[in-house]
Amino acid sequence: MTPACARCRWFETGRDRIEAAVPGLTVLGSAFASVGGDDGLCRVHDTIQSPRDRCAGFAQTEAR
Repeated sequence: MTPACARCRWFETGRDRIEAAVPGLTVLGSAFASVGGDDGLCRVHDTIQSPRDRCAGFAQTEAR
């Protein structure tokens, strides 16, 4: 299995949680916007990432 963000325990995809975690995001638009696609929030690096990205902090999750 490829260690991509989409399969990482630190990858948050809940749009309401992303908006709560990124102050001011709703001023720019919304986490629910179509341009967000499947992007999510990396809770390790505090960055918005593509589900296809990967890094050394990968931690497999069973829930996805």
